[in-house]
This record gives sequence, structure tokens and C-alpha cells, in this order.
Amino acid sequence: MSIHETGDRGVIAIEDATGLWRATSGDGGATCLIALSGFARSEDTTSYGVHIEACAIQPLAAAVGWRPVVGGFELIGPAGKTLATFDRRDVDLFNAVEGGYRLERAPLA
Repeated sequence: MSIHETGDRGVIAIEDATGLWRATSGDGGATCLIALSGFARSEDTTSYGVHIEACAIQPLAAAVGWRPVVGGFELIGPAGKTLATFDRRDVDLFNAVEGGYRLERAPLA
């Protein structure tokens, strides 16, 4: 059973967000690989695990977890602070609500 229970149909399903994603800055010059886990964080049972790798986007590099929200998900930093909110645009595409970042599913090679 998911740790995120809600009656609101607008909250993204955990399965729709888990996996490997590539974040790109608005100018396309910086990237970041983000792996969203479907397992709850032991430190905070209201969020899921995240692994950040090869990240040249400083605000996203500090992510320690993620949580689903209406229309997408939030990357969270230490103490549960929201670092970025991503709004789903397509099956494999999210845009940062705050602007400046695009998130696309990364191919597994």
C-alpha cells in the first residue's frame, strides 16, 4: 500500500513518477540525473527516496526525497523543504512550476 493516501484523483500515482529522469536547465546547458524510488524514506515516512547523480543544477542536487502532489511531484531537501515542484505535461515529461527546469524520462542503457 502506498504511503500517500488521498481521495483527490489529481495526485500523481507513485508508479507514474518512479524511475530515472534527466533534468535540463532552461538554457539546456546544465543537466542532472534523478532516480525517483517507490520506497518510503526511513527518516520521513511522508516522502519517497531519491538518488541524484551527475547533477550540475545546484538547487536539485540537494534533494533527499520526493512526494506526489496534485498534477505532479515535489523534490524535497533537508528538513522537508520543497526544492522544486514538477507539473506533469505528458507521460514522460514534467516542467518545473517555478520555471527553468524540464524533466524527461532518461533512457536506461
